[in-house]
Amino acid sequence: MKIKIDFLKFKGKEIALVKGKVVAWGKSSKEAFEKAKKQDPALNSKDITLLSIPSERAFVYFIK
Repeated sequence: MKIKIDFLKFKGKEIALVKGKVVAWGKSSKEAFEKAKKQDPALNSKDITLLSIPSERAFVYFIK
């Protein structure tokens, strides 16, 4: 799965991903999660991936 995130747009935020797409964001993981669930109440918690986007430059590695 290819994931594309505009790190500048979400700098310093917590984001919620569903199927590799950003569906919600907020100041905390809880806020991002609740916004994602509010958008689609049928979502299972396992379907939502939470990421913290640092304010500074960082590298993200996905290991299969």
